[in-house]
Amino acid sequence: MNCRLWRQDDNGNCFLVGIYGTRELAEVRMAQLARCLHRQIYWVDETVSEERRGDMFEVHYNEEMEQEVRRLEARQRADAAGHPEWDNACIVCGSEIKGIGTDRCPACIS
Repeated sequence: MNCRLWRQDDNGNCFLVGIYGTRELAEVRMAQLARCLHRQIYWVDETVSEERRGDMFEVHYNEEMEQEVRRLEARQRADAAGHPEWDNACIVCGSEIKGIGTDRCPACIS
């Protein structure tokens, strides 16, 4: 049985965020989104698997959501470092990092 993660926006519109193989995976994603995005309502429900279509949708949408979570977390680090104009900052020393693929600069990784 698959679990669907839903979001309701400020206007009351509901959107399917993703379909996950277990409730635990859906709830982990829900916690990540609730932590990073502006105030939205999220919930999980269970559905019977729609094998092929569900799998394709899950992979595509999960990749998009992972990228958005990484982008928002990087932006939060830049804001916390006092540089909202940056895209990312090192979580250890606060220096600017180009790209969003890491949370530490090369000096702090070593």
